Amino acid sequence: MLTATLSSKGQLTLPKPLRDAFQLRTGSRVLFTLKPDGAILISDG
Repeated sequence: MLTATLSSKGQLTLPKPLRDAFQLRTGSRVLFTLKPDGAILISDG
């Protein structure tokens, strides 16, 4: 299980394995879609 911690500024740092799996880089946009059973993370670019 991967975890991220919310900062006092409301920011999340995604764990490297997750960034790598979604090929996220600096400036990547990320879309969070909430589902009844949790959150789905989708790369938007």
